[in-house]
Amino acid sequence: MKAKNIFKKYAIFLVLIALMLVFTCISPKFLTVSNLFTIARQTAMVGIAAAGFIFVMIIGGIDLSAGSMVSLVNILVAWLMVNKGMNPVIACILGVLACVL
Repeated sequence: MKAKNIFKKYAIFLVLIALMLVFTCISPKFLTVSNLFTIARQTAMVGIAAAGFIFVMIIGGIDLSAGSMVSLVNILVAWLMVNKGMNPVIACILGVLACVL
């Protein structure tokens, strides 16, 4: 019974380790510093959005519109930077202003 409780408590970490082992076996370059920095950069936006959602959940204001607003800002800011060549700081400010409206 004790092993079952430990597995329940640490299941997500065990899955993470298993996935890392699988991807390392498939591609030896997976655990390189360069690749780990790339993964961190690509997941930064999700982490920032998750931190924002935590505050929304704490105050009890969670609803479906929060996820759609995050998607709107991501698409708008990416489009402004890629297609219009806009400065990332200005694009982020415009994205926040678009959500406020």
